[in-house]
Amino acid sequence: MRVKPASTTLEDTKKLLKVLYPALTKQNASVTDQLRSNLNTRNGIARIKKAFDTPLQRLDLDLGDFVEKKPLSEAIQLLPKKSTSAISNVLYFRTRNQLLHKSDFLKLVPKIHSSFKWGLNRQNDNFLILQARDPKNLLPRGGYYMIFDKSEEAAAYVIDTLGKELNGANVYLEMVDPKVHQHYIGQSILKENSIIDNDKKFHIKSSSVRGHYVLVRGYPTFINKETIKEMLWDYQLDFKDEPVIPIEIDRISKISMWLLKFDNLHDPLRFVRNFNGKHFNNEQRLPKIFASVLQ
Repeated sequence: MRVKPASTTLEDTKKLLKVLYPALTKQNASVTDQLRSNLNTRNGIARIKKAFDTPLQRLDLDLGDFVEKKPLSEAIQLLPKKSTSAISNVLYFRTRNQLLHKSDFLKLVPKIHSSFKWGLNRQNDNFLILQARDPKNLLPRGGYYMIFDKSEEAAAYVIDTLGKELNGANVYLEMVDPKVHQHYIGQSILKENSIIDNDKKFHIKSSSVRGHYVLVRGYPTFINKETIKEMLWDYQLDFKDEPVIPIEIDRISKISMWLLKFDNLHDPLRFVRNFNGKHFNNEQRLPKIFASVLQ
C-alpha cells in the first residue's frame, strides 16, 4: 500500500531554510525589509501627490498679518538720499506720459498692505494726484505731484514702490520742496490755493474739481465765447461761474485755446471723446481740435 507523504506547511519550510541556509535567510530578511520600506515610501509619495492634486480651499487669511511691518516713523530714515531734495508730504514723478490716472499710481502699492504700519492699500488711498501744469496756459509740465497727509506716508510710498514699473518705465519718485514747485501744483485760474501750515504740510484748497475742466486747443480765432456756449447746448456747463474762459488767442496761427468748465464728471469725458483729434466742424480746411480733461 502506497503511503501518501505528509504535506509541508509554510512554517515547516521556514524552519528548514533557517537550519540549512542561515545566511540566506538573513539576507532575504534584509531584502524583504528593504522592499517593504520602498513600498511604504511609494505609498507615501502617492499620498503626497494626491494631496497636491486635490484643489485647495481658499484661506480667509490676511497675508499682511504674517509680514513684519516697520513703524511709519522709520520711513523717512530709509529714503534714498538721491530722491530727497527736501522732507515734505509732496512727491514728484517726472514723465512725458500725459494720460496717467490716480488708478495707475494705486496699482504700484502692495496688493494687501504697505511694508509699514499705516492704512494705504489699493482700496484705501489717502493721497491726491495733480498733474504739473504751466500757470500761464495750463499745458502739462512733464510730471505729476502726489500730495499725502504726512511726510512719513510719502516716504513709505517711495520705499514700497522701489524697483517697480509704470507703463514700462521705471518709477522714480522725488520728495520735493512744495515752495519751489507750488507754481506748477496749484492754479489760481482753477481757484486752487496752495497752503503750507504751521507743521510745514502742503495742502491744496479748491472750490472746484479738476475733472470738471477741459482744456481745448485749436479753435479758430473767429470763434468767441458766446459761439462756444451755443455749440455746447447739449452739455451741462457750470454757470455758477464763467464756464468758457479764453487762455490764449494766437492771431498769427489763427488758433485759440480755451478752458471749459462743466458741472459734472461725465460731460468732460464725452466732450473729449467727441471732439479730440477731429477738425473743427469736420472741415479739413479748419484746424484740428485737441481736448483733454484736467488732472
